[in-house]
Amino acid sequence: DYKGVEDHLAAYAKAEAEYEYETKKIDAKDKKYDNELSKLETEREALKTEYDSVKKVISDNIERTFGIFS
Repeated sequence: DYKGVEDHLAAYAKAEAEYEYETKKIDAKDKKYDNELSKLETEREALKTEYDSVKKVISDNIERTFGIFS
């Protein structure tokens, strides 16, 4: 019976469209999270660089200060 086949094909097409729609939503979220992660990684690297720089300044100041007493 063609009606049953048509109904089956219509249901299949609807399910496929819903799957594609949901997959695109997931892909968009994934991209958003990847961008956010990249931004956070860049910020972390900047903070680490700043920390290392301050640490070196402190170390250099300590060496210079105690070098005076040597």
